[in-house]
Amino acid sequence: MHEDSKAYTAFQTTQGLMELNYMPFGLSTAACTFQRAMLDTLGKLPFVVSYFDDVLIFSKSWEEHLEHIEKTLSALREAGFTVKPSNTIVGCEHINFLGHIVGKGQLKPDENITEKIRNLCRPQRRK
Repeated sequence: MHEDSKAYTAFQTTQGLMELNYMPFGLSTAACTFQRAMLDTLGKLPFVVSYFDDVLIFSKSWEEHLEHIEKTLSALREAGFTVKPSNTIVGCEHINFLGHIVGKGQLKPDENITEKIRNLCRPQRRK
């Protein structure tokens, strides 16, 4: 968070006035601001798709994937972002992303979601 903006996050505690060093997602513009920062950071990398803190890296080979990972991590590091290894999946051919299975040039809806939709009961009345 920019130094000039920290005062807007101030709150009173028994130890005195505290200010946040990061932007909590409770602030009304936090999500948009974060997404803009991610687009500014990763938008020029054609092999990357980001949606908030989810980042997908697409590659045609393992060697290319390793290069793409390095470029992506470098861009994130230069912008001051950190990556939590325990939240990272590396080298998978398909992944469930926002309710879709993505990978190997394919994009299809997640079967678990489409099955739930197919199994919905028909409405019994108009209203």
